[in-house]
Amino acid sequence: MNTNSNLTELLDALETIRCENHPEIPKELLEEILNIEYEHQDNRTEGQSRTLKLLEQRLDQLVDKNNNV
Repeated sequence: MNTNSNLTELLDALETIRCENHPEIPKELLEEILNIEYEHQDNRTEGQSRTLKLLEQRLDQLVDKNNNV
């Protein structure tokens, strides 16, 4: 099984869990996190840092959106 196939299988499994348990989390966010973690699997600190930065950006967008309502 190649890497692309492994990522697709993992994304499919995570998407099933997301849909069943946390449909409020955007699918795109899950995909972005998975890609960041994959790209930085040899440097866990960098992967974690980039994932946290992404989550902060998304949360900031939600706060801004809610403040403008």
